[in-house]
Amino acid sequence: MVYSFDMTLQARNRVFKAGITAAALSLLLVIGASITAFQSFTLAAEQSSVRPSGLIQGIITARVSISPYVPMATSIAAVLFSFVCLSIIRYYFEKTQSEEIFHIGLFVLSLSLEFIRIMVPLKNALSLPGFYLFISSRILIFARCFGLFSLFAASLCAAGFKIEKQRNLVISAATIAMIIAIGIPVDGLSWDSTLNMQSGYTTLFRLVEIGLMFITILSFLIAAYIRSTKNYLTVGLGIFMILVGRDILLNSDTWISPGPGFLILSLGTWLVCRTLHKVYLWI
Repeated sequence: MVYSFDMTLQARNRVFKAGITAAALSLLLVIGASITAFQSFTLAAEQSSVRPSGLIQGIITARVSISPYVPMATSIAAVLFSFVCLSIIRYYFEKTQSEEIFHIGLFVLSLSLEFIRIMVPLKNALSLPGFYLFISSRILIFARCFGLFSLFAASLCAAGFKIEKQRNLVISAATIAMIIAIGIPVDGLSWDSTLNMQSGYTTLFRLVEIGLMFITILSFLIAAYIRSTKNYLTVGLGIFMILVGRDILLNSDTWISPGPGFLILSLGTWLVCRTLHKVYLWI
C-alpha cells in the first residue's frame, strides 16, 4: 500500500508557520493568565476533588502532597515546548518532504492548548461564570484527543496506509476528537489537582488512550519491517518516549515529576525528528 502525500512543502510550511504563531499567542496567554491568577492557585488546589492517574502518578500520590503551582509550571512548559519544537521542526524540515512530520507537528501544536487549564484559578481570580470552565474543558479534551490521533495518523503514514488525500486524515482525526469532546459528560464544578475538569468514562477513556498508544507504536514497528529499515524502530522508541513524557508532564501535581516528564518528552521528540530527517534526507 502507498500513502498519497498530496500536500506541497509550501503548504505544509504555511501550516507550521500558523502553528508557531498560535503557539506564541498561547505562550503569551498562559504567562499573562498565570500572573493574573497567581494568588488563586492555592485555592484551586484546595478545591480539587481528586488527584490524577498516570504512569508514575499513582506511585507518588500517597507519598507526596500536592504542590499548587505545579499545574501552572506544566502548562507553561507544555506551551513553551510546543512553540520551540514547532519552530525547530519548520526550520529543519523546511525543504525536506516527510509524510509523518506533518502529523507529528500537529501533535506538538495540540500541546499549545494546555494553557486552558489556567482557566480554573483564573475563574476564581476574576469571578467568571462556571460556563467558561465547561467550555474550556471540552476544548482541552479535543486538543488532547487530536494530539493522540495525530501521532496515530503519523504511524499510519509510516506503515503505508493508503489515503487518497492527506487532509482527509486530518479531518477524520479532528472529527473523531470533536465527537469525543462533545459527547463526554463534564462536571463543570469539579477538577483534579492538575486543574483538569472531571469527566465521565474516565477509566474507559484511559484504556482507549493506552490501546491507541500501543497500536501507534506497533504501526512504526510494522513500518520498520515493510520498509526494511531499522530507522523506524528508532522512531517507534521515540514515539513511546513522547507518549510517556507527555503523560508524566500533564499528570504532574508535585515538583518531582515535571522535570523528568519534560525531559523524556523532549528527548523522544528529538529522536523522532532526527531519525525522520535522516530517512527523508536521501529521498
